[in-house]
Amino acid sequence: MIMTATDQKVKIIMPTLSLDYEASLADHLQDYLQRYGFYNIECVSYEKDMLTCKEILENCIVEGMDIVCMYPLDDSAAEIQKKVMEAGIGLITIGTETSNYDYLVRMDYRKAGQFIAETSYSWVKRNLPENSQIATVGTYINDNMTELTDAMNARLKELTENEYEIVETAILDGTGQDASGYLESLLVRYPELKMVAAYNDGYALSAVEAFRIMGKARGDTGVFGCGGTSQAFEKIAEGSIMKGTVFLGDEARKWADAVYAWKNNSLDGKTGKTFHIPVTITNVYNYQKEQEE
Repeated sequence: MIMTATDQKVKIIMPTLSLDYEASLADHLQDYLQRYGFYNIECVSYEKDMLTCKEILENCIVEGMDIVCMYPLDDSAAEIQKKVMEAGIGLITIGTETSNYDYLVRMDYRKAGQFIAETSYSWVKRNLPENSQIATVGTYINDNMTELTDAMNARLKELTENEYEIVETAILDGTGQDASGYLESLLVRYPELKMVAAYNDGYALSAVEAFRIMGKARGDTGVFGCGGTSQAFEKIAEGSIMKGTVFLGDEARKWADAVYAWKNNSLDGKTGKTFHIPVTITNVYNYQKEQEE
């Protein structure tokens, strides 16, 4: 249902729009905001540079924005976030908990990391012989991804014990630019590698491509990610070596719900959590259909 249109101005501030997860999140947020009647929407990226983020926030005050939807990487813009709120601008954030916000959509990164490990291990246990080689790809680009990466690695180590060989737990820069080169070199170093678990769908899809390029995309190969992007769903549904991802709840919808509630002075508390669901071939069609709708 489309709500009555409003002339309130909304600015969406993302850390990047060049990666699948962040781009998809921003697109879905704009879709939901339009359903709530918001049409004066601008979406910008600060390219993971918090100094640029601060400048964008300062401009929000000058531009007379009504609501700011912000995905911060850390708390370094806290003072300017406070200024934004003091100017009467609604500040609805997602992901990282900072010092100042009107509402925070919080994701449980530890649980997400554990789900990546558990989903990938379930597939490994069913499909690979003992002592098979597996690897993980994570990042320490910010506190959230550090928490997710550490949880993924710790849980997979706990589950595999001495049954499987974790040949590498890579920590990459999180930009995505290093993905293809690293993953192809990983397959050169470990030609018997059978499974890669990655902290996000972007790196997972790069692993799928690397396996294909190296001629190793076979039935006994599996890749797992996190984020629940449409690209990951598509690869899972078509029966590729992309075997699973973790759907992080409908963060965009919760984000938009908070914006609408702020507009109507009906926010319930200061934070709300999303839920996480492992997605594999057994349930991917349900989530594809939901995204289409």
